[in-house]
Amino acid sequence: MALLPTNPGSKIIDTIRLSDSEIDQLQDLLDMGDMADAVGNRRQTERFSYHLAPRLLLELDAITARVQHHVVPLNISEGGVGVVLGTFVYEGSRCCIEVVALDNSRRRLKGTIARCQHLRGRLHLVGIQFDESISLTKLIGHRAQREGDSQLQLAQLVGHVLFVDGNADDRTLLRFMLTQAGLKCTATERPEDLAEYVSKMSFDAIVINLDMDKGEDLGSVRGIREAGFSRLLVGITCRDSSGFHDEALLNGCDHVLVKPGAFEELPQLLAQFLPHANDGNEHGQPLESTRWNIAQMRPLILEFLRSLEKKLDDLFHLVEAEDSDDEVTRMLMDLKGSAGGYGYESISERAQDLISSLSASEADQRIAALDGLRRECQRAIDVHRK
Repeated sequence: MALLPTNPGSKIIDTIRLSDSEIDQLQDLLDMGDMADAVGNRRQTERFSYHLAPRLLLELDAITARVQHHVVPLNISEGGVGVVLGTFVYEGSRCCIEVVALDNSRRRLKGTIARCQHLRGRLHLVGIQFDESISLTKLIGHRAQREGDSQLQLAQLVGHVLFVDGNADDRTLLRFMLTQAGLKCTATERPEDLAEYVSKMSFDAIVINLDMDKGEDLGSVRGIREAGFSRLLVGITCRDSSGFHDEALLNGCDHVLVKPGAFEELPQLLAQFLPHANDGNEHGQPLESTRWNIAQMRPLILEFLRSLEKKLDDLFHLVEAEDSDDEVTRMLMDLKGSAGGYGYESISERAQDLISSLSASEADQRIAALDGLRRECQRAIDVHRK
């Protein structure tokens, strides 16, 4: 069945292909900032991951003809769909997208480009708002919440977790559980990528599926421990064998959880080791910029917050290296000055606390200052998270 009827005035001008891990990374980015909802209306409608087809066909109304693009779907809600497009499109453009349902049937939906945000290279995150709300029951099997339905209640944590799992279903479930606990997530399919991720970013915990390739999985765990990763490392497995669990612990895992209970137990385990979102904040409230009331500054503040997580990752990696105090001090001085300028005086104060701790011989003081800065930054980021 054709995705969309082709006519003499239509042509496909763009095709992009993304791996599962690349889609996972894009989903992480989508959870932050003013692209947090597929149609730009935060939390008005709940959105769900949508990967029933690797690509959808989007038809845009152009001045002289209708132009078709292959797009990669990311999420969907009753009000719209979020996709990755290989070119820029103007907000307000009229369009038609053909979505795929669980039974492989297809439905053409008309709408408007609500948002287009550059990601990297030629990739753009695009939010399409449907002309009419749709029911997700037949489309993806979701039913609306009814009175008496239970709600998942998890402690809200602060931190960045890397999970390594070659099973796409497991990655989806892990991301759901961890994001419900308020955690930032990064995913990869391959254990051999662990060393590269750890060398480039700072993680508060790593979760690895130990059932992909026993020798390779445990070798990767041992390798990153030897490379200096000292934080929480959790293995998950289907094997209820004390001998295998002992081997995993000897190779560097701190804990081993057994599926299927591992998915529910993991947030509880992380809550024992990671800071809670309301630590040092009596009411647990997100931190709003004191300059948010200045309308012209709002885009600048959002851009500052989008870059803040990457800056923190770089900073934490340097702090853990323990031999880059001059570079850490320079980054902290930059953050202290810019955060205050964007209306986050408390982040400036936490940055100064960390600067002061660099000269301390006690590692605990440095770690406490680092966690204080991270919590304060997370409070600011949470204001504009999904």
